[in-house]
Amino acid sequence: RGFCRQPEFVLQEGFGDIRPITYRPDFIVFHSDGSYEIVDTKGFETQEFKRTRKLFRAKFPRLELKVVKQDRNNEPTHKKYYDFEDQELWD
Repeated sequence: RGFCRQPEFVLQEGFGDIRPITYRPDFIVFHSDGSYEIVDTKGFETQEFKRTRKLFRAKFPRLELKVVKQDRNNEPTHKKYYDFEDQELWD
């Protein structure tokens, strides 16, 4: 039904001179049945992203964050996408 690019989630409120900690996944996909997916794409999983994902899960336990990566072979004609648990998502 639609999507929103780079929505902002506040992971920790700011206080005083300290800015809030925020996270911007690549997009939210809104399906016609009313469901939605929060999707972020990564070439590889950095230590910083691992921390960010933990903060996101702690702050928003009911929201599912789908992180996708391209096939390890990275061949132009072989475009399958996987999550970081190596489950195939789509072609």
